[in-house]
Amino acid sequence: MSEIQDPKSVQDLTGVVQTLLQQMQDKFQTMSDQIIGRNILPFYNFNAIFHHFNALKDRLLE
Repeated sequence: MSEIQDPKSVQDLTGVVQTLLQQMQDKFQTMSDQIIGRNILPFYNFNAIFHHFNALKDRLLE
């Protein structure tokens, strides 16, 4: 993971937040793929969790 530098402007902060959200989404996707691969979590629950994660991400980017 790359080091995050101290943001100096709104644009810098926006970039930092977008990077962090993308990293979170990537990690979440990897974790979700592993869970589905092991059949630990029923598919309908996965969809609900993924929907709520995306809704949160969208609200943070507004």
